[in-house]
Amino acid sequence: MSAPDSLLAEGGNSIAVLCGPGGVGKSALARQWAHSNRDRFVDGQLYADLRGFSGDRPLDPGVALGAFLRALGVTPDRIPVDLAEQVALYRTVTADRSLLVLLDDAFSAGQVRHLLPASTSTAVVVTSRRRLTGLLPDGARLLDVGPLPAEQAVELLGRAVGPERILRESGPAGESAGLCGGLPIALVVAAGLLAFRPKLTVRRIVAELADEAQRLARLSRVDGSPIRAMFQCSYQELTPEASVLYRRLALHPGTDFGVDLVAAVAGARAGGAARVAVLVGELLDASLLDEVSEDRFRLHDILRLCAREVAEQHEPEADRQVVVRTMLEFYLAAARRADLVVTPYRRRLPYTFLRPLDGPPEFADRAAALAWLDRERGNLMEAGRVAFGLGHHGLAWQLSDVMWPLLLYVKNYRDRLEIDELGVQAARAWGNVWAEADMLKRLARARSRVGAYDVAEQHGRSAVDPQRQVVWDRLATYHDHPQRREERSA
Repeated sequence: MSAPDSLLAEGGNSIAVLCGPGGVGKSALARQWAHSNRDRFVDGQLYADLRGFSGDRPLDPGVALGAFLRALGVTPDRIPVDLAEQVALYRTVTADRSLLVLLDDAFSAGQVRHLLPASTSTAVVVTSRRRLTGLLPDGARLLDVGPLPAEQAVELLGRAVGPERILRESGPAGESAGLCGGLPIALVVAAGLLAFRPKLTVRRIVAELADEAQRLARLSRVDGSPIRAMFQCSYQELTPEASVLYRRLALHPGTDFGVDLVAAVAGARAGGAARVAVLVGELLDASLLDEVSEDRFRLHDILRLCAREVAEQHEPEADRQVVVRTMLEFYLAAARRADLVVTPYRRRLPYTFLRPLDGPPEFADRAAALAWLDRERGNLMEAGRVAFGLGHHGLAWQLSDVMWPLLLYVKNYRDRLEIDELGVQAARAWGNVWAEADMLKRLARARSRVGAYDVAEQHGRSAVDPQRQVVWDRLATYHDHPQRREERSA
């Protein structure tokens, strides 16, 4: 059973709304279903491209009604000029007919509502980038159309360039599908690159698409690919505040993120949580944001690249760096709160935040704090990498240090080694010998836990000299913390 079947199986003037981002395959799915079910509707099918996001003005419902009435046998001289009269005549003509009405690329519920037939034996399939919840009172049921799963994405590539070629390089084919985010429009472009050059290996395409800075450009070079235009049509419909938020969210260093992070990025002091909810709702309605679970979201990879490109065009580099720094510091602030709940006895180095933050959560108990740290593990690790890459070495060390409670209670030595190694590098680049010694001790313990005793001993010995240096520095300067000394000398 195909997707619209699950919404239309009950029959009786039912309405299925397929919603999702541009290029995800809504129209293809609707047309395929209509073709497969053409025998169910003895009086035929009606189709209209409502041009909701084509770059032109959305189609006037009166124009579509005129075409429908003519297709149903009404002579042009009998078609009223007034829209309300057109709707009345359309519903009279369709009252006893068995029809499928396919309304593609709808802009709004109001545009669609004029085109709903009156018969109890019709089905209406609507596609839109918006959720069109305004049609729910009319009996509509919504279906979110997401990117293709990996297996189907590879199958699409195989149909386009030949299954033998894909089977020869099944691993790279899966990677290329992943780099296209399962988005059919991007997969078709990637397939076009392969079809255009039959001798080109799939692995070569993967190498070319792997660089995020070049991926969007590479996917836009075949036959004037509409990927950028597809994004712009949805993006331009956003309110100014939502468009700014979307550009900022595109700079997020990880994959999915919580509503608390959105609040920090929005800086929505005026209106608070209610205003953030409105902005998130606008992005969800435009299919520019995916809701992966309650209060947790992600941007589709290709749309994120489009949004980053727009951010680079509209916002100076310095402003973008402030946004990224805000995100990194949000994760540090939230993780510090969790750290204080789980291990309140730990010694910590102070950190001065760039500005006060909205959004960092509070934790009722240790279980909630550990659950948050575990859920955000990937984002915290990526935040540390990004901070180090941007030269925020003190922040990078703090992001490594603050994960200690999770590493203590939730054993994952692969992550622990990476986190502690980054912490050592960050401390050395920062020039903080106490931070370096502390992280070397942690790294030594982690190495010993995985059986690398020789390396663990080396790390342990390396921790001794920096610690001794700290002691002598304290005695020489009469200060009780090495970072204060650094702050005065900076």
